[in-house]
Amino acid sequence: MLALSDARLVRFIWGPKVRPFTISVAGLLAMLWNLSTPSLWQDEAATIGASNRSLPSLLHLVTKIDAVHATYYAFIHFWGGAFGFGAFSLRVPSIIAVAVSAYLLFHLAQQLGLGLNVATWASIIFLSLPRTEMSGSEARSNSMTATVIIGLTMVLIWTLKRDTSKVRWLAFAGLAAVATYLFMFNALILIAYAIFILIKHRKAFLPFVFASALALVASLPVLIYGYAEKNQVGWITAKPIYQYAWEAIIAVDYNRAWPMAILGISLAIFAVLRRAPLILILWAALPSTLLLLVSLTIHPYFVDHYLTFTTGGTALLIAYGLSQLKLPGKPLEAPQTRLLQIFVGVLIGALAVPSFIASREPLAKGTEWARIATTINQISKPGDGILLPDAVSPASRSLDLMIVAYAPEFAGRIDLTLKATPESTDRIFGKRWREVDAPEPASNRVLMVSDPADRSSMLEKAPSWLQSKFKYVRTIKFDTASIRVFERIS
Repeated sequence: MLALSDARLVRFIWGPKVRPFTISVAGLLAMLWNLSTPSLWQDEAATIGASNRSLPSLLHLVTKIDAVHATYYAFIHFWGGAFGFGAFSLRVPSIIAVAVSAYLLFHLAQQLGLGLNVATWASIIFLSLPRTEMSGSEARSNSMTATVIIGLTMVLIWTLKRDTSKVRWLAFAGLAAVATYLFMFNALILIAYAIFILIKHRKAFLPFVFASALALVASLPVLIYGYAEKNQVGWITAKPIYQYAWEAIIAVDYNRAWPMAILGISLAIFAVLRRAPLILILWAALPSTLLLLVSLTIHPYFVDHYLTFTTGGTALLIAYGLSQLKLPGKPLEAPQTRLLQIFVGVLIGALAVPSFIASREPLAKGTEWARIATTINQISKPGDGILLPDAVSPASRSLDLMIVAYAPEFAGRIDLTLKATPESTDRIFGKRWREVDAPEPASNRVLMVSDPADRSSMLEKAPSWLQSKFKYVRTIKFDTASIRVFERIS
């Protein structure tokens, strides 16, 4: 009786109607594992520095910098106000977006007429992609861009089924504007759609052009400010074409997970050879190609995570390729063929596990701020001074971001080089004095934080009062920083 009941439960949760929900919830629960373990990093500190301020200050900020992220920052302003700005709470919206993407992708596959098999594998593969795992574990808008573009593609296909419907085209225009406000480069998908419609739905091209133009006009504020602020991505350097190609093919989706990349790319190529739907090919490949060409000919803008919105197309393309696998002499419906597909699908998931585990390690983001901040909180007390180094190396530049990212750990401590708080400036991280000009605190203890590889920020660069009025007590070393403890000479 129990076995019969269990069988009914399995049939229920894996039934065609419940299956997308089952997959999405399973993905969400898996991604909750160790979500707060990786230390916050620079981009997440930027999220906190921009969002954890008043709305007028945020509005002023995005007219100077980061307009392309204004919508996401506004959302996190309210989310953080309700749930806090800790690592776990800030990352939860990203994994919710991942789960929603998996759910929508299932239905998009069926909307495209690809069948239950492709829909199932598309959702599972999407959750397995290392880029999905990475975007779902950080407080940035990347995972949301994937969600909104999957939704936009669904609306487009829905609209094309009755392309004379003005209401449907208006819905498409509205969601396209939302996508652009969420991240400016999302607008690249419109070019992929345009080529698809020209080839497959030519009669709908004119309504599509009008709807897209309406979306772009509605998005003018973010497009204008985003372009005006292009100098803020001056850190993106030009690269040789082979490196751009490598990043476009590997890093965008697989984040350098080589075994999975080889299998995934092979299945994607097989899908193209087996005449996969054109919309999937364009969605997965064209935005990366366009950004690569712009970076080669005009200005370097190519960053792999900027293209997270293409992961839905990649997952569908791989799933389609997987669904076309068959043993020689056997039809696609044969049980042996299904077993082959299941084996390859499970292999894809297994190859994703090392990447997923690595994405949940303490140093997964390349920082150890959590350890450093926790140690400072433990060995100091409110009123103690914190002395940060001059920003002369990548490691030393990141230390002031740590205070923004882990503000509760520094509550009551005096940030001696802070000249102006983030909220009072048009900068995400505020303004700072030079280390040598830091004012003397009234406290009896000062913690000097420095990059151990940067010898110029050691004691010789410290303010004179530290050497004359304080004595060195001890040093606590980390991989990326050292904490020197000084106490006032009595």
